[in-house]
Amino acid sequence: MHLDGAPKRSCVTPVSAAVGKAITTIEGLSPDGGHPVQRAWAELDVVQCGYCQSGQIMSATALLAANADPSDADIDAALFQGPADQWQPASHINQTVPRQSGE
Repeated sequence: MHLDGAPKRSCVTPVSAAVGKAITTIEGLSPDGGHPVQRAWAELDVVQCGYCQSGQIMSATALLAANADPSDADIDAALFQGPADQWQPASHINQTVPRQSGE
């Protein structure tokens, strides 16, 4: 999820941290799943079990909102933090962000 545009892990963020802040969940990116990052995720067949993909998509959209041309290091820092990310092959995910930044 995003709180005031910043990615946060909803599983460890207390509700009190969201008071007075704009909250965006993955469902809020697009009513039909058509956000460019979500489309790239599907087109590149990134999906596996789905456990961590919502958080990674939300991290990618926040990264692109803050930096329209992120480096590979920026992408890695934004998307691959935490134990859930061991399940997803980074090569597929890393292709989705540059695809949306116009590269």
